[in-house]
Amino acid sequence: MLLNFDFDGVVIDSFDRLLAQCRAAQFELDDGRPPTAEDFRTIENLTFADLACRLGMSTENGARFESLVYQIQEADPSTCPLVPGIGTVLRSLAESHIITVVTSSDSAAVEAELSRHELGWPVVARVLGPDFAKAKRDRIQQARSAFSFDRGETYMIGDAISDIREGRAAGVMTIAVTWGFQDRTLLANEEPTHMVDHPEELLDLLQVE
Repeated sequence: MLLNFDFDGVVIDSFDRLLAQCRAAQFELDDGRPPTAEDFRTIENLTFADLACRLGMSTENGARFESLVYQIQEADPSTCPLVPGIGTVLRSLAESHIITVVTSSDSAAVEAELSRHELGWPVVARVLGPDFAKAKRDRIQQARSAFSFDRGETYMIGDAISDIREGRAAGVMTIAVTWGFQDRTLLANEEPTHMVDHPEELLDLLQVE
């Protein structure tokens, strides 16, 4: 199967760092209000463009905000810890499945962080950030085409409402994980194909011995 994972909140525990990066970008632009933890936990479409709109930025600065966050990410040498247990789970899944990361963050920054955690190739076969296509649904389709998987053999695995919606829009199965940015109730309301509370549950769900 083809397993497309979101990155922030699903693979790495990056909530505090991402919030700080977005606050730094908003401060530099001096437009709208600073983002809060509640913004991340309740926003329906968890992208930088939608976050900028929620913060009250102008359309022009909304685009600049997204670009500035990517610049801050590329320049940030810090490494966030992995979600406990996810490294072992990804390595096990990679033995029988193809894994990609479909992320709203900068592709190069994500690739570098995966490498620091020894989760680059051959564990994660490809990272598809916004530089590949704007919408995650399109990047899921790109991954399907690149690795020759049907929709019924493909999952989108994420911690946000938008991940589930993008997976559904791409016509693939979805797995909501509850250890990330958004809570169980919000995710359950989106009716994902499956929902898991701990990384190890993915091994049973995806039939990895």
